[in-house]
Amino acid sequence: MGSLKKIWDLPRSSSLKRIAFAAVSLVAVIAVAWSAASYVTLLRAAVKIRDLQRAADVSGLVVAAQSGLIVTDVTSSAPLIMHATFSQVIVSSSDGIVCSDPSRRPACPGQALDDGGMDAKCVVELPVDVVPVDPSGVGHASPTGGLPLGAANSGYFLHLSPGGRIEVGACWPEGSSAIRQKVTVGK
Repeated sequence: MGSLKKIWDLPRSSSLKRIAFAAVSLVAVIAVAWSAASYVTLLRAAVKIRDLQRAADVSGLVVAAQSGLIVTDVTSSAPLIMHATFSQVIVSSSDGIVCSDPSRRPACPGQALDDGGMDAKCVVELPVDVVPVDPSGVGHASPTGGLPLGAANSGYFLHLSPGGRIEVGACWPEGSSAIRQKVTVGK
């Protein structure tokens, strides 16, 4: 018992204060690091959730293509065109879109869009109940310029190859891989 009393009776030296300060500082640094790691984990989860929604939207568009809801409609102001290289951004309204003006057309990085004229060949207009909007949200500015997400820019594209194969995809997946599917229609 005598040795225990000696420990408690020690004078509080500056070295003990430094040790206590270092311990408290270490706990604070660990707490900040833990918080930052939690924040990064939440951000990654949000990106994965948006990409999962994009994949689901693309699957829904593929089902619409297989069901005949996506057809070449020559009476539409923005019909689906068949082209070897050009893709079209899916919209629910082609009003005000000028394909030759980068500020008045939707953008879709990695996809070649026909920007040769004012005839809205860079987009395909589908019924509003078929067209999803990218999970980034309506009004969200596209990262590469062009029209914000909404009726004139869904954030999804179609490409109809001469062989009758439709490729549907997301313009801005946030993950490391592309989100797209191909389907053969009309056979």
